[in-house]
Amino acid sequence: MKTKLLIAFLSACPIIIANAQQSYGENFFGTVEGSPNNFTIGPISEQKGWHVISPTGQDVDGFSISEDIPTSTLGNWEVSGPTDVKITTDPNLPALEDGTFFSCISPYLGSSSTINTALTAVMILIAPDAILETPGSDYALQYQDANNTITSQVKFAADGSIKILSLAGGVPTYITTSATWTSHEWMQVTINYKFYNNTISYVINGETIYTGSTLTGTTIDHFAFLYNNKAGSTAYFDDLFVFGDSSLGIKNNENQMKFSAFPNPTDGIITISTIENSLIGLVTITDPSGRVIRSFMFDNTSRQIDISDLNEGMYLVSFIAGGKKNVMKVIKR
Repeated sequence: MKTKLLIAFLSACPIIIANAQQSYGENFFGTVEGSPNNFTIGPISEQKGWHVISPTGQDVDGFSISEDIPTSTLGNWEVSGPTDVKITTDPNLPALEDGTFFSCISPYLGSSSTINTALTAVMILIAPDAILETPGSDYALQYQDANNTITSQVKFAADGSIKILSLAGGVPTYITTSATWTSHEWMQVTINYKFYNNTISYVINGETIYTGSTLTGTTIDHFAFLYNNKAGSTAYFDDLFVFGDSSLGIKNNENQMKFSAFPNPTDGIITISTIENSLIGLVTITDPSGRVIRSFMFDNTSRQIDISDLNEGMYLVSFIAGGKKNVMKVIKR
């Protein structure tokens, strides 16, 4: 059984932190974990508030909770098992036109009030068929506000390009970035919002691929994974989290550091990505009893922490970034 790397503000179900910080996390654990509150292997629709939506009103069987956990071809990524969400072509439904998608929609994320900043992340892997008789689907990650209006969207096109939906010029259009996706490779897609000045940045595996303006709204109320049902590829997603902060003023928000860490879980190497890509200073690793295991200055050229020599179990990793202390829980497997 695999274990997970957990970030301090995450949970396996929606939670509210304080009065104005919203946090949602989901690892899609199946019943093999032994809890009746987990997902059941099979179609995800109507499980734990998740819904599958077709623009034609038909039932879609392409989204399911699966025990199929692909390993990255380079071996440097592997999400936590034992289950994830698998997206396959539904042979009973037609392929959709470009720009039209079937959608797997999350339950309400708890971000009903205006928020100043937000950090979201999800893992995705796209696996084209070994023999490419067809190009495969376009896939997209999308966040929506309370009115189901798109707040952000990043598309992984079948040709390998990564595109960002933008309202530049007042008309929704896709902007092709210089980034590309690699088949059979896990990606952590992080989206950083600054609603107070209408800016957004898209980060993949710690590297910023695009910075621009948010599409609309000041909330993140739903997550959606999209695809257009074209044959030739399979996709997976896992380890979703959303963190929104509405209580702090703009000045404080600019100084409040949010962060993500990957891979998820870890055999030893952890890479840290901060919301501002800020310099990180002193790093301290402690065990649950508070005993300091290690303390060192961070090497900002690599932004990596190596705990491969530690025993299996949970540790607290704290670091200083942007003048703020950040703490995360790490489970070494």
